[in-house]
Amino acid sequence: MYDYTRAGMDARALALTTLLLGGLAVGCASDGTGPEQEFDEVAAAADVDAVLNTVDDDLIVTLLLAADGLASAGGSASLMPPAAARPGTGGFAAIGAYGADRLAAAASRLLPSLSSLSASAEPIFPSNLLGLTFVWNGTQYVADETIPGAPANGVRFIVYAINPVTRTPVEPLVEVGFLDLTDDGSAASTRLGIRMVDTTGAEPVDLIDYFIDVAFTVTETTSTVILASIGFVSDGSETLDFELTQHLAFAESGGGSLVVDYEFTVQSTGLTLAFDAAVEFDAQTEESTGLSAALTLSEGSDVVVLSVMESPQGALDGEITFNGATAILVAGTAASPQFTRPDGSELTATEVQALVAIVDAITDVLLIAEELFAPISGLLSA
Repeated sequence: MYDYTRAGMDARALALTTLLLGGLAVGCASDGTGPEQEFDEVAAAADVDAVLNTVDDDLIVTLLLAADGLASAGGSASLMPPAAARPGTGGFAAIGAYGADRLAAAASRLLPSLSSLSASAEPIFPSNLLGLTFVWNGTQYVADETIPGAPANGVRFIVYAINPVTRTPVEPLVEVGFLDLTDDGSAASTRLGIRMVDTTGAEPVDLIDYFIDVAFTVTETTSTVILASIGFVSDGSETLDFELTQHLAFAESGGGSLVVDYEFTVQSTGLTLAFDAAVEFDAQTEESTGLSAALTLSEGSDVVVLSVMESPQGALDGEITFNGATAILVAGTAASPQFTRPDGSELTATEVQALVAIVDAITDVLLIAEELFAPISGLLSA
């Protein structure tokens, strides 16, 4: 069951998020004239909000409710082997210490067995669900075989206005559109199409249009899954394009790695927020060999980049650059990061206040990716 509120990360995950925020707390120069200008943390916070506010939370709630509905209906994809056959899932405890439990929530459900995975992708939906429309019954989404219009290669969910307090459809129900999930896969990969349409106006408007692709390779000793999603979400006036990739690999010997690459771009302005991270771990001991991560905020010629490495012992080593010039040095630990300027001076109180003000917004960046992957997770969680 998904939590329909954007809250809750463990202390170390939040510490890393805070660290990542340091790169944005010093901000892009408001006039974009180059690295000699003062950093503007207020402008950076506004830029982050501009990216995140493009995602209508009601749309995300519907995606999560639909994922739960599929899981309850037994909509499990055939490619998922029994949990006991999946090696090394304990390794995600180590990754979770760095906050990648949020980044890899969907990937952790997609780890194939080294011995039992089919050589080709299987259909996403069981045949008994194809062409069905799901409606809200007051508690959850359930299939209604009497309603026509669902795609032949997938399922349809009626979309309703969302109660801002309960985060479920309002009562009495107010229909506002539909969400189609379709099997667009091939023999080489599993692909789920997601399209949400607003039908309240004179003409239908696409609010969501993207796909989730699961490509996998299996050898005698290794297992690899690449989870990718490309498309857009819209609030009806502004559109957020995104491209998300998670590369998860396991070896029979017990080693594993996760590489994450997320990018969100506001279509009208080109404002882009990107997150990249890589970690290697031992699935048996749940010990990591270290984490490397980068957070990038860019608009026009202004680019703020935080690049940092965390050792297995938790020590941080990194820097924050603005338009290629080092602005902040990073040290300390994920639980207690230290920020200084190249001349040895510390951040000002104003910069710290700005960091606190936008920490929740950056947490949303991590959660949005998990939420966009939710439909495929719903199919693979039954």
